[in-house]
Amino acid sequence: MVPYGRNLSTNCSGIELIEEDLSYTNLEEFDLSKANLQKADLSYANLRGADLSEASLQGANLRGADLTGAYLNRTNLQGADLDGAALEYVDLSTSIYNEETIWTKGFSPNSASNLEESYGNIFD
Repeated sequence: MVPYGRNLSTNCSGIELIEEDLSYTNLEEFDLSKANLQKADLSYANLRGADLSEASLQGANLRGADLTGAYLNRTNLQGADLDGAALEYVDLSTSIYNEETIWTKGFSPNSASNLEESYGNIFD
């Protein structure tokens, strides 16, 4: 288990963290592209601005995680639990999800979009 609030190296592209407990971990702006995070516990993790492109989050617990501005291009979210997750400024148009993916009540992945063009980069 990673200690609460601990920051790791920010370039973790391709890392394998299958079934790891990363709850409450600060992964803000981390490069987690192509990472294997299947069934990982990322509940309440800070993933603001993280690059999760082509990552596998199948069956991952992302309840209450902050994914504001995260890059989810071709990210596999099949069976992931995103209940209560912050998904502002996120484009899910190329993400993979299914009927087992759990979203916050009232959230529709089809209406989510990255609004950077309209509002500027929120991380500047």
